[in-house]
Amino acid sequence: MCLSISKQANLNYLAHIVELSSIKLHPDANKLQVAEILNTTVITGLEAKQGDVYVYFPVESQLSGKFLKWSNAYAECGLNKDVTQKGFFGSNGRVRMIKLRGLYSDGYIVPYSSFELFVAEEYGVFMSYGVIGCKFDSVCGDIFINKYIPKTQGHGKVKNHEKSKPKFKRLLDHQFAFHPDTENLRNKLGDVSPFDYISITNKYHGCNCAVANILTNRPLSWVEKIAKFLKVKVVDKEYGMIYSSRTVVRNAEGHSKDGLKFTASVQSNVWKEVAEEIYPYLDKGIRVTGEIIGYDGYKEIQPKYDYGLTPGNHMFLVFKIDAVNVDGESYTFSHPQMVEYCKKKGLRMVDSYYYGLAKDLFDIPVDSDWHSNFIKKLSSEYLGKRDPLCSKDVPMEGVVISKEVPLHWNALKLKDLEFLGYETKMLDDDQHGAE
Repeated sequence: MCLSISKQANLNYLAHIVELSSIKLHPDANKLQVAEILNTTVITGLEAKQGDVYVYFPVESQLSGKFLKWSNAYAECGLNKDVTQKGFFGSNGRVRMIKLRGLYSDGYIVPYSSFELFVAEEYGVFMSYGVIGCKFDSVCGDIFINKYIPKTQGHGKVKNHEKSKPKFKRLLDHQFAFHPDTENLRNKLGDVSPFDYISITNKYHGCNCAVANILTNRPLSWVEKIAKFLKVKVVDKEYGMIYSSRTVVRNAEGHSKDGLKFTASVQSNVWKEVAEEIYPYLDKGIRVTGEIIGYDGYKEIQPKYDYGLTPGNHMFLVFKIDAVNVDGESYTFSHPQMVEYCKKKGLRMVDSYYYGLAKDLFDIPVDSDWHSNFIKKLSSEYLGKRDPLCSKDVPMEGVVISKEVPLHWNALKLKDLEFLGYETKMLDDDQHGAE
């Protein structure tokens, strides 16, 4: 297929083919319109009409330079196909959250007809119509859209990481799994049924951390190595501590989510401190995942989000617990199980606002409009608030809606639009914290 989702795609940063079903004039600008797309709003021009087919690109995605050049979308005229034309994209091709006359525009849209013409001219492929609901990150095998990652953000100051070869590998690959990216509720609202049991928890703005007490390779003495070579049974596995950030294992030999490898000697920071604090409370086979908030040493983990903590202090808040057996099979605790385990072990959890049937959260009829009314009520109840813990005036990030699925993790995030605008500004100013 010409439009496809690659294996490395981030599902939160896919392009969507959409039909404009709700569009109205901007209340404070007579040359702009506000379109409701995927349960959010995008500001566009007067040429857009209800029923038109468009391609939607989410905030903080990065678009194909080939497409931006073809569509004359760069702010720097020299980068465009027609150097007399000027757009508004920076050279990095990043989709920014913008606020126009008091309303946020949560994404960027182009007419499907324009996108169709681009594919025809650049790839020689003619697409007769757009399939409403189609999602993609690749066009004819080329990556067209991906998550924007600042050049200064990465795995840290690690040199020659591809050449580093650890002498001993502690990590058993089948025992450890990185926490999956949490998808956007606005794009996946249909996945939540009124009759699902859900939990709603606060989404803190910190950095991700997982700490596990799982099977690892045990270093052998030279005598044990000889015995093993001679086919003598030797215990070569033991339970031990493995901890990670969102994308990098921070001890052992430091495997990362993108396949790079790191030596353990460079991994010494807030993740290590949290792991040493949490590990003694974990039973064998338990992996906890949570958010670290506050400070990494004397630096805020996320700019302006101190959560009332002082320099040198941090807090770890659990939002997910898995049990991993000797074969590497992983089972996620339900919300009530997680609550009880954290109470038993003295671990702190993220704030929990609700647990029960989705239909019982709000007094709204279970009919064809339930989903749209549900997300409007969620937004009204939980978004648009200032963070009461932080010493600076900042918006709360949002909430996580977790759907109870036996033995598995199934969660969606709902971020505040003002917070997304704040994130955009932080990236504009080259201020971003740990992941």
